[in-house]
Amino acid sequence: MEPLVSYLIRSLLISGLMLGYYLLVLRNRKLHAFNRVWLLSSLLASLVLPLIRVKWLTWHSPPRHP
Repeated sequence: MEPLVSYLIRSLLISGLMLGYYLLVLRNRKLHAFNRVWLLSSLLASLVLPLIRVKWLTWHSPPRHP
């Protein structure tokens, strides 16, 4: 259950960042084809990028001392 929640959180963060960039920068531009590609690629990226593991970005919890 924990990997599914982690995947969903990462997917939401990626899609939120890409949608935020679209709303701030690309929304009122006349590049309709690019905007369409951006929105479709943001959907694909939010599904694929959370599956990629990067070793140098692992989180380690500090050891517990009794």
